[in-house]
Amino acid sequence: MDAARQRLTSPEGITWVHQRVCEDPGLSRQRLAREVCERFGWRDVLGRPKEMACRKYLLQLRRRGLIELPPARYQARPRQRRTCALLQDVPHLSGTLADLGRIELRAVAGRTAESRSWNALMEAYHPQGSGPLCGAQLRYLILSATVGEIGGIAVSAPAWRLAARDRWLGWNDAQRAGNLSGIVCNSRFLILPTISVKHLASHVLGLLTRRIVADWQHRYGISPWLLETCVELERTGTSYRAANWIEVGLTAGRGRQDRHHKGDVPQKRIFLYPLCRTTLERLCGEPAAPEPGWVHQEFAGAELGDCRLQQRLFDLAEAFFAHPTGTIAQTLSIAGAKAAYRFFDHEHTTLKALLDPHRLATLARMRRERVVLVVPTRRAMADLSALGSEVGGAEALQLRASLAFSAQGLPLGILEAAILGDNTAVVNTQDDGWAPIREAQHRCPKSRIVAIGDWEGDMSAFFEEALAQKCDTLVRTSGNEAHLQPFVQDVSEAGDVTFPVAFQGAQSPRTARLSVRFAALATGPNLPLCAVRAKERHPPAGVAPIDWLLMTTVAVDTVGDALERVAWYARRASVEVFQAILESGCRIRQLASRRRLEACLAIDMIVAWRRHYLASSGRGTPENSDAERTLSAPGPAHRGTADPEPLHRAHGA
Repeated sequence: MDAARQRLTSPEGITWVHQRVCEDPGLSRQRLAREVCERFGWRDVLGRPKEMACRKYLLQLRRRGLIELPPARYQARPRQRRTCALLQDVPHLSGTLADLGRIELRAVAGRTAESRSWNALMEAYHPQGSGPLCGAQLRYLILSATVGEIGGIAVSAPAWRLAARDRWLGWNDAQRAGNLSGIVCNSRFLILPTISVKHLASHVLGLLTRRIVADWQHRYGISPWLLETCVELERTGTSYRAANWIEVGLTAGRGRQDRHHKGDVPQKRIFLYPLCRTTLERLCGEPAAPEPGWVHQEFAGAELGDCRLQQRLFDLAEAFFAHPTGTIAQTLSIAGAKAAYRFFDHEHTTLKALLDPHRLATLARMRRERVVLVVPTRRAMADLSALGSEVGGAEALQLRASLAFSAQGLPLGILEAAILGDNTAVVNTQDDGWAPIREAQHRCPKSRIVAIGDWEGDMSAFFEEALAQKCDTLVRTSGNEAHLQPFVQDVSEAGDVTFPVAFQGAQSPRTARLSVRFAALATGPNLPLCAVRAKERHPPAGVAPIDWLLMTTVAVDTVGDALERVAWYARRASVEVFQAILESGCRIRQLASRRRLEACLAIDMIVAWRRHYLASSGRGTPENSDAERTLSAPGPAHRGTADPEPLHRAHGA
């Protein structure tokens, strides 16, 4: 969807249309469309207002209940096909192409003698008459040097959705919406039945393919790369085959205006003709982003009970990845949005079912790492908290998740996720917070898995439970453990660590240098713990210094160990980046039920992880990516690092 439509469907755009309609009772729909085009910059590539497209989209918004329009000035009546007598002065010829002399296509302008001739020919001899043609269009008279007008041909806007065409191109909904303007439909083609000349039809099609690119570019500023047409089943399409058009399948038998799925239109053959092979290969090859196969790797094998649901899951993930900040209505077509809501409502598309394949892929990535850092997080999200529950009233909801990172800060995936509410128990996961870490350690026996976090409760009880669960952990203590500060402070300084700190409210990014001390704690043989103290040297004026007291079950025997533990804890800031990417997308999803929210959130989380992964690995993300911009998102002072590789320095080294 283009930027003008996105601005129009934003809350500000909808509010502006509502106010404009209310404040001017005499406003017409035509004038409203003109003002919308001017205000939101809705213009074609040549700078002309797209008033007709705007009027059609305003009608769509009204049908969806988003806006009200001024009353229609007149009621459109169904167009009646004019009964036109066969023309008496048409030429008759039976011979060869040479007998026709030079054949040319003459462009037809509106309300001219050529236009009246074209309309008369179509009304008299073409089964669909002269129109109306859909959207952008060009008409041509077919002229012979010896006998004059022998027929007509027209091209217009393509069909919005043709399953056989889109399957042949390898398109999903998002790719079709972004590239459909490059397709032109041959919507009328007539050779007078009084002209019987072999190879004439294919010759005319060749003339059309050689000039349509330049004519369409001149008229609309767009260079088409593909022609399409539909031919009745009883016709074999011989002339199109002779002109090297490709038959790709059949239509569904619904037509352009079949909003109620009646399917009462005869099926037709679909033919395509590539005008530009280079563009065709670029747009129909494997998508540049997301990378080939990532959607299948993260979602394949989901137990949904139906292969069609699996394909819909792939399509939704690709669409959300390509348009991370768009609403469902903006990201998908109207039919695609309806299919998405049906998908979210299905009994098998639960949060757990959709996340399970990604969790297995995450474990596979973890097995390749020597050290894996697991960061649990629990966060209230704006769109979750505002959801009205089905029981009645607003329910404050939180997202709990456990994310896995490599020791270098590369996001490996989501181990566990759950939606927690005031009125319900944990959804789709076990209450035991150690369970995902235990399972990961069992499935990744050669990897050391360390839980990273903050703790404000009873430290002894926490570490006793961690040791009982056989889980390594590293946490930053709260003020309740202030008695440990002097103990670690008495130990001589061992080294320092330097890393950048991202934006913190009104503060600018800076580089923080922390002095590091470490010591083993005398807590008994059954509770071996080590403490690491990291305190910022020379913080900027008016800025509270970073001061971390870290406790861990992982041994700290050397200066390098201590510096590494500080770097591990600094990775916790990556969760803030993930959450910023996630919230930038899912906050605008408009979902009316808990079931829909869970299914949509599962896809959004994995898409957010993928964008975070690409940004963190330095491989970049597609255009309009928000992932790279959120790497400097505001975060708490003691968690601010955007550098995946802090610089370590030990004294005496």
